[in-house]
This record gives sequence, structure tokens and C-alpha cells, in this order.
Amino acid sequence: MKSQKGRYGKVKYGKEKICLAYCKPLAKYDLVSKKWSNKVSKEESGKAFSRVIYNREFGKKADDEKEKYTSFIMLDGTRVENFSGDGKRNGINSISGWGMSEYMKVLDNMPDRIKPTAILVDNDGPLEEQSRLLAEYINKLKSDKNCKKVILFGQSKCGCMSIASLKYLKPENLDKLDVQLYQAPFLGTLLASPLNLYKKIDSLYEGLSNNFLSSLINSVQQVVIPTKKRIKKVMKKEDKNFLTQKIKEIYWQTLSRSHMDFDVAELGNSGIPKEYEDRYDQEFLGNMFNKATLERMKQIKVTNITTKCTDRTLKRLNSFATALYASSKLLFDEDVDGMVPLRSSSHIEKVCKRNGIPLKTKHIRDGHHYPTGDITLIKEIIGPIFKKKQVELER
Repeated sequence: MKSQKGRYGKVKYGKEKICLAYCKPLAKYDLVSKKWSNKVSKEESGKAFSRVIYNREFGKKADDEKEKYTSFIMLDGTRVENFSGDGKRNGINSISGWGMSEYMKVLDNMPDRIKPTAILVDNDGPLEEQSRLLAEYINKLKSDKNCKKVILFGQSKCGCMSIASLKYLKPENLDKLDVQLYQAPFLGTLLASPLNLYKKIDSLYEGLSNNFLSSLINSVQQVVIPTKKRIKKVMKKEDKNFLTQKIKEIYWQTLSRSHMDFDVAELGNSGIPKEYEDRYDQEFLGNMFNKATLERMKQIKVTNITTKCTDRTLKRLNSFATALYASSKLLFDEDVDGMVPLRSSSHIEKVCKRNGIPLKTKHIRDGHHYPTGDITLIKEIIGPIFKKKQVELER
């Protein structure tokens, strides 16, 4: 069975279209009962802990089931509704396949003996609880004698989940487990801390000079001309407050307003509104590298992949790259990929060094936080993983 370009098209999910293929809800967390339910209603399916089943899993011959394979699990920290095209659920106009379109192109050229899937997170489940569900899924995968290896690619908050899941795995399932982390916020991030972020946004009103904005516009306009026109219109009104309020509005609309985001708030200074404190688990990051987890990390392969936005990030000619570059310039005073500071994503390197744990590291030049929507970046990150694993399978 040879890989064919473009074979993974849009597949219906109910009355909606999911670019990734068929999306199967596995469980939904109830904030009132604080329990998981395996029965997920259609109304809740957009925010449920779910598995993505790709077309290549269907129509297989009986002989294919006997072949050894490597399971590749993508966790990019988003919800089903981000891909549904249904903007009514979260107040924004989502686009079908938003954020994963370029990753789909990479799947088209994936070796046939690598079985891809993706896990989409629950909106309300504590990330510690979701880490446990992830471990249960891996345990089930490893029970298949034909599953030779499991590659776990955890992006952003799901990188933290990947590490947290280790203590829930059966000891025998640590064998041939390869964990790849991309910009995981082990110290949290400003963008998951609403009150802290609002203070930063408010400072834009007083702190940003017209010269700074003009400099930013000149950099961005080489890639996105409409951005220059929109910002110029705002500046003609001499109303920077309009710009800051608009940023707040967009941020609050896209935020989960629950554990999905709050659990990776800035460690030690969460900035969570009082009315949402019951949806924040400070122990998730605070107790991330406990004794049990550190012992498990010594038994597996872990690779930490980091990056940061630079002026050259704009040359990727990608809308995500442009938006995240602007975020890094406007909201942060440190090296950042547009969402997660480099000091936060590289924190695991200090932990491993201190505890004598082997850790592979890789730094992507001029990257940004969302590679699954950027074909050049996702190829640079996971392309080598596929090639390496295919060679190992053929031995």
C-alpha cells in the first residue's frame, strides 16, 4: 500500500466537516460532579476529550493487521470545535480544518507503517486528569503485540501532559516509548493568565509609541499588507485604547475559561480571576517533576524541541507566523514563540541536568508556537522523526 497525495479529505462529523477525518469523543469532564462520563452528547462533543481517526485506518486488508507498526500520537492542545467550522460554540468564526491543514499534508507522505492519530483535549477536564486518560490510551495501544513503538508528540500544554502521563503508564509500557516535546510551558505562560495579560495589554495604551507601532507594521506589512491598513486606520483615530480592548475581546472569546488553559497559567503568579479559581489546578505544573515522574523519565527517550520568534520568522510567509510574531513583540519582553517563553519551554532541561536524566534537545531557528498550521515548520520538526522510525522498522 503506497502513500497517495491528498487521500485524507474532509469527513463529516454529524452535520459538520472535520478536516482531520473522523473524530471520536472518548470522554467529557463535568465541572459540577468532577467526574468523567463516557457518554458524550452532541452538544458537548465539541469540547470533549477525543481521538482523531484518519482515513488510512479504514479499508485495510487482513494481512495489514499482522504487520508491525509504530503509533504516532499528535497532541497539539486544541479542541474538536476548533476544527469544526462551528463558531457558535466559542464565539469566533472558526474555519473547517483550522490549524491542522498543513499537518495533513505531512500525513500524506508518512510511511505506511506509521499509524497516525491525534488526541484533542477536553475543555474542562483538569490537565492532570487528561494526562491519566492519555496514559490509559497508550496502555491500550501497547497491549497490541503488533505495536512496536509509540511516538508521543506533545505540543504546548500537551507536552506537559505527556510528561505527567508517565506515572500512570504500566511499567512494561515504558519500553520503546519516544516522547517529543515542542514548546511545553513547564513554568506556565502569560497567555493562560488573564489578569496578568490584561495588565500587559493595558500598558500598551501608555507604553507603545507610534514609532514602535510603525516599526512593527513595517516588518509585518512585507507579508500581510491588510494588517498595515487596519492598524493605520486605528492610529488615524489616535485611539490606542480601541486596539487594546480589541485584543482583550479576541483573547477572551478564544480562551477555554477552564482547566484547558488555566492549568498552564504562570507558575507562582497565576493571574486567574477569582470566579474561575475552581477551574485552576496549581499542582499540575507545581508538582510536574515529582519523584515518580523523574524515575519514569530515566526509562524512556525524551526530546525537548524549542524555538522562538525572530524577524526572520516572518519569512515563513504564514499567517500563524505573522500573528505570533506580532504577539511576541507586543506582549513579551523576552525570547518567546509568540505564546510560550523560551525560559518556560527549556525549564525541563535544567530539571534533567539536576537529576542526571538523559535528554535530547533541539532548537528550531526562527519558528513559532503553532507548527501544525505551517508546512515548512512542521516538516522541519517531525519530518526527521518519521524518516528515522521508518528506517528502524525496516531493520
